[in-house]
Amino acid sequence: MTFSGHDPGGGAGLQADIETLASQNCHATPVITALTVQDTTDVMAVTAISADHVVAQAQAILADMPVAAFKIGMLGSAANARAIHDILQDDPGFPWYWTRYWPRGTAPAWLTRNCWKRSPPCWSRAPPY
Repeated sequence: MTFSGHDPGGGAGLQADIETLASQNCHATPVITALTVQDTTDVMAVTAISADHVVAQAQAILADMPVAAFKIGMLGSAANARAIHDILQDDPGFPWYWTRYWPRGTAPAWLTRNCWKRSPPCWSRAPPY
């Protein structure tokens, strides 16, 4: 399952995650966390999806089909960060990876104010490769 934003240009976010997972013979289960207005060089706007909707998307898939791991990309909001954190706490041993990416200069204030106070140190877990 991949939590991330939608890139209308297809070069990043969920689209890139889906393509990467498919290239490894994995079935992607994308959960949209944010919608962006962007082109190939700039992100002009980010609109977060509500945390309730993020949770509902994830719960629907988790109840219906097996998920082998979580990949976390653009969070969209502090509420989404907390919601995804809570989903991960349901099975703390479940494999996951967070790509902490924000376009240069666009990291929101909530991210830079350490919104991870409730999170374990493994939020900065290194990639498995």
